[in-house]
Amino acid sequence: MTSTWHTNLKRKHQEEILKAGTQLFLDHHFSGINIQQICEVVGISRVTFYKYFKSLDELVFEVAMNILKNMTEFIKAGNEDNISGKESLRSLLYSWIDFAKEHGKELRFIMFFDLYYKYKCQEEELAARFERFIKEGFHNHFLEEIISKGIQDGSLKPDVDAFKMSVSIFQTMMGLLQRLSSTPPSIPDARTVELDEIASTVADMMLDSISNPA
Repeated sequence: MTSTWHTNLKRKHQEEILKAGTQLFLDHHFSGINIQQICEVVGISRVTFYKYFKSLDELVFEVAMNILKNMTEFIKAGNEDNISGKESLRSLLYSWIDFAKEHGKELRFIMFFDLYYKYKCQEEELAARFERFIKEGFHNHFLEEIISKGIQDGSLKPDVDAFKMSVSIFQTMMGLLQRLSSTPPSIPDARTVELDEIASTVADMMLDSISNPA
């Protein structure tokens, strides 16, 4: 057997574990999932699992980072180069809302992960790895670039701090969409308001607050 065969088998097992873990975590709270359940889905032993992940927590972290990467790629795919920074930002925000409508389970997972990571994680190596993931600017840099573009082309106010605004928008959108994905809006009468209506209203408010009226 060649080294290529072993490499492909290793990659296959790792991808299958990640896929099975992701599905189980999305369908059930990850605190109720154990390694044996994942092994049964993939058809491997616990020994094989530990060849790829040191612990269940490591798999949880890997799933979280993978979801955040996929979310960012989904959002950025809605952007166009030949429009103003303001319109690019609008496109990104509405793509974000579309992601929430299609991937509510993923956003709920990230919400629970944030709470777990903040209060329960005891593995310093994983915590440090996730901190590096965050500090690389992964979450905010694509927003900062678009906001800077809008400031330069005059479609956004010149006194906007691109970095601070990118962080503010990211935190607002994630918090809102996670909340709406977890619990439907509660309206005290017969009227209804859909998730995308609430989210688009907030997105438009943020965009209007930094748009250049000139």
